[in-house]
Amino acid sequence: MAPTPACFPRFSLQTRTGCNVFVVDKDVPPGYHEPMRLVLLVGSLLSVSYADWEVNRIVGQSESVAEAAAALLPAFHRRDDGWPRNGEKWAERIAEKEVLPGNVRHDLLIEKASVGKLIGPQGSKRRELTQRSGCEMYIVDDVPPPGATDEQRLCVLIGTPVQATARPRCAPDACSYAC
Repeated sequence: MAPTPACFPRFSLQTRTGCNVFVVDKDVPPGYHEPMRLVLLVGSLLSVSYADWEVNRIVGQSESVAEAAAALLPAFHRRDDGWPRNGEKWAERIAEKEVLPGNVRHDLLIEKASVGKLIGPQGSKRRELTQRSGCEMYIVDDVPPPGATDEQRLCVLIGTPVQATARPRCAPDACSYAC
């Protein structure tokens, strides 16, 4: 149950989380009082967990519910050294996307030989993967990240938790190692 604001962003919430959101706003649910309304979330465990977190953030409910939902989300790996740093390829774009509310960053080591598979001719595969998942994908292909072998490169995925976990379905053979 949640006190839903009059301008509850149901459609943008569905788009961001991949979860179907239904708000029963005509009647107060039995045993509750104004302004409580029933919010029904339908989808995968991951999308419902993320939508639950978002709903509670929107309506200002306690963080304990959000923390419980966040515990169900997969772990995201981010390099501790902040690489790529300012001035290096993609660093500025990554930093801009990473600070947007609701976004997570997931860093993957990929084989240098797989870079072409992920980018495709003139970036067509990368655009397709981005469109399908909704997740931004940056491939730092000119040099290996610190601590990686010469045959490894960094792939940075940035998006909502649901978008960032779409990666295994998009390119399971190319993105196989978390940093």
